[in-house]
Amino acid sequence: MSAAVVTTVAASGRRGGCRPAQPMNRTTTEQAKGRASAMHPQKNRAGSAPDPRERGSISSWFITGSFVLILGVGIAVDLTGQVHTQVRANNVAAQAARVGGQQLGGGSISGGTPQVDAGMAAQAAQAYLAGAGMSGTVGVPGGAVVVVDTRDTYQPKFLSMIGISSMPVSGHGESRSIRVVDGAEQ
Repeated sequence: MSAAVVTTVAASGRRGGCRPAQPMNRTTTEQAKGRASAMHPQKNRAGSAPDPRERGSISSWFITGSFVLILGVGIAVDLTGQVHTQVRANNVAAQAARVGGQQLGGGSISGGTPQVDAGMAAQAAQAYLAGAGMSGTVGVPGGAVVVVDTRDTYQPKFLSMIGISSMPVSGHGESRSIRVVDGAEQ
């Protein structure tokens, strides 16, 4: 045993044996994979070699699954946006009806039956709708009732990719002017 061999063996941490030191053979990952597949070819569940036509099938599943997931998220986002726009249309209609219902005629203030001034009510409600950036119709069918119907559209974020360019929504609101004395309607 020569001194060089003993020093190398001692440096490598081996005990006993007198094997000469050999340089470590470094292989790349590709070489290691090639050796492993040559020694142990991959097999499917049935125990036979995989069909080369099935190569890349996970890619088609991944693409299909991703498309379905994006479509599902898109539908959820856009339907939620449409519902939000619908709620806003109802809220604006209710507030416009409230503003219109506050336009009382002269006899209502002096103790008479509450009567809405139809012209002023329609004008005030339309001004509220214009301020909210929404279109709609205002009606005063009875002396104390103001009815407002609104229209708006939701512009979809995801569904526009498949051709749905807008989703119309509508809102409805009514107000009724009443006289209340000590918490009881008169």
